This record gives sequence, C-alpha cells and structure tokens, in this order.
Amino acid sequence: MLLSENRGRSALIWSCGIAALGATAWYNYHIYPWMLDDAFIAFRYVDNFAAGHGFVYNIGERVEGYTSFLWVLLLGLGRMAGLETVLISKILGALFGVATIGVLMNVHRYFPAFNRESGAVAALFLGTCGVFMPWLGSGMEVTLSTLLTLATLVLYVNAINGDERPSLFMIVGVFLALTVMTRPEGALLVILLMIDCGIRSWKERKKSILFMALPAAALYLPYFLWRYFYYGYFFPNTFYAKVGFTGEQIIRGLNYSQSVILPILILLILSVYALIRVWPALKLKGKYILPIFALVHAIFVILVGGDIMPAFRFFVPIIPILALIAATCVPTLARRKIYLFLLLTLTGAYNIYQTLDHSSITYHIQIDHVASDGKKVGLWLKENVSPGTLLATNAAGAVPYYSGLPTIDMLGLNDLHIAHKKITDMGSGAPGHEKGDGKYVLSRKPDLIQFFSSVGSLYPSFRSDHELWELQEFHERYTPRVADVSGLENGAVFYVRRSDIP
Repeated sequence: MLLSENRGRSALIWSCGIAALGATAWYNYHIYPWMLDDAFIAFRYVDNFAAGHGFVYNIGERVEGYTSFLWVLLLGLGRMAGLETVLISKILGALFGVATIGVLMNVHRYFPAFNRESGAVAALFLGTCGVFMPWLGSGMEVTLSTLLTLATLVLYVNAINGDERPSLFMIVGVFLALTVMTRPEGALLVILLMIDCGIRSWKERKKSILFMALPAAALYLPYFLWRYFYYGYFFPNTFYAKVGFTGEQIIRGLNYSQSVILPILILLILSVYALIRVWPALKLKGKYILPIFALVHAIFVILVGGDIMPAFRFFVPIIPILALIAATCVPTLARRKIYLFLLLTLTGAYNIYQTLDHSSITYHIQIDHVASDGKKVGLWLKENVSPGTLLATNAAGAVPYYSGLPTIDMLGLNDLHIAHKKITDMGSGAPGHEKGDGKYVLSRKPDLIQFFSSVGSLYPSFRSDHELWELQEFHERYTPRVADVSGLENGAVFYVRRSDIP
C-alpha cells in the first residue's frame, strides 16, 4: 500500500513538472519568433558596452534608457565572449524561466511546512499561466527578475525558519542587491525584508539584520554610486519618461490591474481560499511575507499606471507567489485522486485557454510586429544610408539596433530632454508613449524622421509627431518618401530632410 502511494506521489510530481515545462515550451514555439521591440533598446546598450563605448545608447551620450543593469551586464559579457546578443537573450531568458519552475518544484527543501506535491502543483500553475509563459523568449529581463524575486523570498523564509546562520542572511543580502540591480522596483522587496528582519532582530536580540544588510550594501552601493555619477540621476531615464504623479495615472493602473484578473482568476480564488483556510495553520515563520509582498507589488503597479506591453509584464514577479499559495489548498479541496486530477486539469486548461483567448496576451503578441518589421527597416537603412545619418523615431528598438544609426528617441526613453519635459496630461495616454517635443526634435535637424512606429507613417500618431506636423518649418524642410523594404508589402515611410534628397 505504501509503495502504491509513493508511486502515486511520484507520478503526480513528474506529471506536474513535465506539464509545466511542456506547456511553456509549446507556447514559446507557438509565438516564435516574437520579441519585444524594447528588448532591442537594451541590446543596443549591450553591443556598445561590449565594443568599449560604455553603457550608452548613442555613442558619447550618457542616458540610462534601460531598467535592468544586471540583464545588460550579463548580455554584455556574453557578447564580449563572442555570442550573438539576440541569441544569448533567448537562451538566458529560457534558462531563468525554467529555473523559476525548478525553484517551485523544490520549494519543500526550503519550507519545512510544504511537501513535494505542493511545489509540483505550484509549478504546474505557473507553467500554464499566460502571464508567465510568453516572457522566456521575449528578449526582456522578466524571467531573471521573477527568478531573483522568488529565490530571495524563499531563501529569506528559509533563513528565519532554520538555525538562522549568518551565512544564510548574507546570501539573502546578495540576492536582494541583485534583485534591485535587475529592476528598480526590487527596492520594494528590500524594504519589506529589511523591516521584517529588523523587527525580528530587535525582538530576538540577534544581528541577523546586519548580516543581511552589509553584503547587500557592499554590492549595491558601489553600483548605485557608479550609475549616479555616470548618468547624473537617481532614477533611470525610463522612470522620468513613463511615470507621473496624477490621478489619471492611478486610474490607468487600476484598469491595467483589473484586466489581469481573468487570466489568473483560478489562482486568485485558490490563493484567497488558502490564505483563509490553510495558511493560519502553517507552522512557518514569515509565511505572510509572501502575500504581503504580492499585495505591495500590485499596489506599486497601480500607482505607476501599469504597462503597455502584452501579457501583463509588471505582474509576472508575483505569479509564482500566487501559484505557491494557491497550491497549498489543493490537498484540502481534492482529497481523492480523481478530484485532484480534475482540479489540476481544470486549472491548467483554464490557464491555457485564457492565454490563447485573452486579447492582452496572445492576440496582442500576434499583432505586435514592431520588432520584426523594425529589423527589416533597420537592415535596409544599414545598406542604403550613410553611417552618420541622424534618425528620429518613436520605435527606438529594432530599427536603431539593426541600422546602427545615431538616433533621437522621440518618446524619450533614451533622450534626457524629452524624458524630463513636463506635460499636463501625464497618465491619460499609453504608458511610455505620452511624452514628446516636436520643436526639440526639429532643432536637432535629423536626416530622417519616422512617424508612428517601425514602418513609419505619412500621418502623425504620438506627441512629437503631432507637434512636428503643426510646425510650418517641418513641412518646408521635410518631404515624405517610401522605402522599398524587402518583406514589407507597403514599404517603410520616412520624412527626409530636403537638402539630403539627391
């Protein structure tokens, strides 16, 4: 009988793990070769760094237009080793995604109150969730940030539930620093764990907080001082370009958060049930740190106004936490094998259905050709215009990356002037696509101007476009031309400075 039970447990664990990895691999194959255009912004910094020009977008201009230093550094080291940037981003993104599933599969090794089945079920919940699956091959740092966030929480809870060895807290401190160096909002995790550890250290008269804080500071402070003196600002340039402090931005963040509910509905329901019925009885110190962090992170996402990218990028770091919490209530809801099978099948099927059906996930990805079209346009420019040609564009990723041209980012992510320009209606438009300055762009005398996105447009779309369109000087100096770009049915539209027309 015991042998049969052990076989049943092993079958459940292996089935969940295989299903999680299989669903994730299948979906990434399904959406291949999709990548986000913003990934190529980081790639441009990577290639410039590897070539010895520093962490810059345009050579000679120090603007922090990326939000993940650790991701850029890792890719840069790979590039210096001779690897192709796009390829290494996909490999690392996949490895970090698989590692996140692996952490859940082995969470019982760190949480004594959890068993192997709970971790396996959590892995299944994560591996079939459409808020997590698309990011492995996106070129973005999302899976790295998610892995570090989950690993830091697991290591910290493990440290306070063990013999509280100093070495454990030192490791947590290192992970905290790496988490913040990957995404600025990692500071939320730092603040939460420092407060919790400080209170525990004070009550128990221990020095755990020092063992955790010192390595975190030793690793992070030199980096922070370097980036502050290198770029000149406390926050990345992307923060100033994207974030305001208006009521409209909060409303936009609430709408963004409301939209993510349906794809993770079963996880939310199971998590709430688990927190009410299961978690109070768990013999685990710091157990409420996990849901508290998830809540704090969600509030942060609302306050910054959400995101424009598909698959709810800003919520990805808390999906493994919800999966882990939700998994703890499964044994109480499905005591018999048939009920367990039905519950897991229903949840996995629902997750995948939402992934394929939700307009903000697969549909959004399928219509997102900014990077793929941008590659074609960028390669055309590389072959057909001189290397010093100054380009002004809203699509600051693949087009500048593949063309290698000096570029004015008209949305401001990589431009200090536009990012720091004050606008009155901040928060009312699409995140990251609200700022612009037509007069400033015109004063830079770009040789080529692209309205709209990577294929260009005859008519204005974003703020800089409209402000340029309203200037008589723009119409006098620039004329539209359509480039016959291979692979683009209607070509690519540019406004060309008249003095440069042969």
